Amino acid sequence: MSDDLSGFSLIELFRAEAESQTQTLSAGLLSLERGDASAATLESLMRAAHSIKGAARIVGLDAAVSVAHVVEDYFVAAQHHRIRIQSAHIDLLLRGVDLLNQIARLSENESAELAASQSKIADFVEELKAIINHPEAEPAAIVAEPPAKASPLIGRPKSQRSPRSTSLPACSQRPRPRPKLRPRTVSHLPILLLRLKCRRSLRDRSA
Repeated sequence: MSDDLSGFSLIELFRAEAESQTQTLSAGLLSLERGDASAATLESLMRAAHSIKGAARIVGLDAAVSVAHVVEDYFVAAQHHRIRIQSAHIDLLLRGVDLLNQIARLSENESAELAASQSKIADFVEELKAIINHPEAEPAAIVAEPPAKASPLIGRPKSQRSPRSTSLPACSQRPRPRPKLRPRTVSHLPILLLRLKCRRSLRDRSA
């Protein structure tokens, strides 16, 4: 994206960012539902929520900041294995994505409609915070990155070990290395939004 954003309002730029990142969130959550709780999937989801939070903070949409922040916290907790992801969590997170889309579609003059959604937003934030703060109350359904099983050959005397074959048994294969997220998947729009906001502030002062 070009640095020349002067033709767009801040809210228009936020909408573009929210649309892109909520698509990433929706696709990632569907991957989680299929059982793909890999490190790369969780990283992508966390970064998408973080980008929306940053962009929303710049344009002053506190409601979107609250929703994106708690969603980001959930994925950070999942990355550190403090939470075991389950279907009920995914349904709740999809609700959060819907809320972010609703907030992004509001115009700058629809503050009354946003105020009417505050109860839904508050309920969502509190419900997800309860899961993050009390994960022991939730039974596990989808486990992120389970550790590889130890090989049954370890610790056995050499005389009892089977002869080596050309292909390793499945139980002794090493776990695949976790793929790294490519830098280009990180959104730079919040930085550009902040830069544009500073430029406009300086221009208004000099006028």
